[in-house]
Amino acid sequence: MKQFWNNLSPIWKTVLVCLVMEAVLFFLLLVLSRSLIISAVVQIVLFGPPGLFFAPFLYKKYKKLTEKSLEADA
Repeated sequence: MKQFWNNLSPIWKTVLVCLVMEAVLFFLLLVLSRSLIISAVVQIVLFGPPGLFFAPFLYKKYKKLTEKSLEADA
């Protein structure tokens, strides 16, 4: 699994992390509210998509890590 993660481009790593973050938040809201509709509304209205806030930071982080690993390989 680690080899698969290392072979992904920075954009795909960012997308996957954001999707997992959204799913975990939705699941927590679903457990707390016990309603699919309330969970969706609270996630969209109150939290907004968390991925939009974290995506730029994550992309920069993964891009730097990829560049460092490419420099180390050369």
